[in-house]
Amino acid sequence: MQETGNKSNNPYSLSIRFHTDGFSFFICNPQSDKNFLRKDFAVTEKDSLPSALSQALEEYAPLQERKYTIVSALFHGPVSRVPLELFHKERRQALFELVCPLPPEHNIHYNILPHLEVADLFAIPQALEQILLRHFPTIHFYARNSMILERSVARTALEQPAALHVYLNGKSLFLFRYRDKKLEFANEYAVSAAQDALYYILNVWKMLGMNAQTDTCVVIQPENGPQQTVEELAHYLRNIQVADMKAWFGQAPLASIKNIPFDILSLLLNGF
Repeated sequence: MQETGNKSNNPYSLSIRFHTDGFSFFICNPQSDKNFLRKDFAVTEKDSLPSALSQALEEYAPLQERKYTIVSALFHGPVSRVPLELFHKERRQALFELVCPLPPEHNIHYNILPHLEVADLFAIPQALEQILLRHFPTIHFYARNSMILERSVARTALEQPAALHVYLNGKSLFLFRYRDKKLEFANEYAVSAAQDALYYILNVWKMLGMNAQTDTCVVIQPENGPQQTVEELAHYLRNIQVADMKAWFGQAPLASIKNIPFDILSLLLNGF
């Protein structure tokens, strides 16, 4: 597969992000805040995800206007994280199945995360893979949160004391924490309300032995998650910070666009 980073002489990129009830297209120049497009597609019980994707790829007008040489697809789902010294791509399915059962009609892909010295293994439905490769033969596949971990390690790994990072994104909650330059914890949860998010955050907080009075919780893009999550969390944790995307990504123009999710920013700006 690929290591992290997207570079090309053609500055425009297409990112396709899959989630539990649909998918989204993100079109932009990673080095500019102009001409950014986002299009969300909902998939109902009457539709199949492959057919909805095929129709969108054929009919969404901006995709027909230019040829995209930077194309990425991000998939949600279980990830098996393997130290690089133990990783062999020929054995990726067996390594994945040590942690997660392989769903029927799925293929295993992987991302190499050099800063963390791990390989993230994840499953992609064969039907989606075939459609995407037919339209974009050079497409890159990613586990949705892998680029978050790879991009953020340099910024967060030296935090003292180590903070718990909370990324709220629709019906998804991603929690991660570094300690001494190593990833101590990372996991994704399905949530539908603030109480769901609160339960998982506090449970992980307790499991990691964090102090509610002195340790820090960094919340990323709370506006994209269940309402009132931060307000509810403040009843239990004293030190809550809301991440500043400009601080995380420096002067990158994309960081000033509010409706780009953190995982897409991490993907697009990794390598620029």
